[in-house]
Amino acid sequence: MTGVGSRATSGAKPVMNEALMIVGAGGHARSVAILAALTPGLTVVGVADRTAATLGERIGSAQVVATFADMPRWRSDGIELVALAVGDNAEREALFNQALACGLRPVTLIHPSVICDPEGTIGEGTVICAGAILGPHVRLGRGVIINTGSILDHECQVDDFAQIATGSRLAGRVRVGARAFLGIGCAVIDKKRIGIGAVIGAGAVVISDIPDGRTAVGVPARLKDTKEDGLR
Repeated sequence: MTGVGSRATSGAKPVMNEALMIVGAGGHARSVAILAALTPGLTVVGVADRTAATLGERIGSAQVVATFADMPRWRSDGIELVALAVGDNAEREALFNQALACGLRPVTLIHPSVICDPEGTIGEGTVICAGAILGPHVRLGRGVIINTGSILDHECQVDDFAQIATGSRLAGRVRVGARAFLGIGCAVIDKKRIGIGAVIGAGAVVISDIPDGRTAVGVPARLKDTKEDGLR
């Protein structure tokens, strides 16, 4: 399933057979490779990494065949689609914009086991891993990562290039700002806001809004090295 603002489904719809390059060769790329293989109509032609040091290595059934710097020539090689497989939020955003500038389309990949409301929206280049549950009217921006087994309840909104790590749980109407990162197994109570570029530590329980660019850890979550009001 591709496209900004696509209606959510429980799996990617078949499309015409198209060549796909996976962009990124770390751990997340292995999850993305599986999702691409499970998506009808996509043919993975290879993996691109930051440098040539990993050329020839295998990521699942695919091989590292290019670097990020090679992106401008991919269209002339018959490649129209890219799957963003970089965990770092800022780098993923930069690669997304680089792909668009090269005339490439970032695909949205959704594992077949995902449960989501068909009235929700999922932005271009977003990846939703196995076992995730998206409640009614959830909205995901561009280049978002929803990792394995995460739960987002009704009317949550996750803005562009944010990442929700494995096993995280968001109650209803939570807003996650662009490029924010929620660590493994964290929980956010209803109607709270996670600021732009904020970081929530693994296992934290968020009961108050988190300001832009701040890190919060613990149970309940407290701002790291600060005594901000409401988070003491």
